[in-house]
Amino acid sequence: MAIDRDTLLHTAMLARLDCASLPEPELDALVDQIGRIIGYVEQLSEVDTEGVTPSTHPVDVPPRLRPDTASEPLGADRVLANAPKTRDARFVVPRVVGQGADDA
Repeated sequence: MAIDRDTLLHTAMLARLDCASLPEPELDALVDQIGRIIGYVEQLSEVDTEGVTPSTHPVDVPPRLRPDTASEPLGADRVLANAPKTRDARFVVPRVVGQGADDA
């Protein structure tokens, strides 16, 4: 899968990264670097993994879970205490649904 400049800029916009302001040589280098990374990942998909047990960690590590005990609920005031912006006991976040490339 090849990546082109438009795909890179669109993906960067979705990730809220400002790649459009990069100088042309840096943007071209970034397109090339990401293209090589994607090529490497595609190369890895060709490796025969038949009979290999999937793992998430190279060493068997037991999960470190806290005891599951009931406690008092935190309450809305305590939960919202560190929120940058609230309204009517709710978090206020930037609107992202319905935004297009021109709204960024």
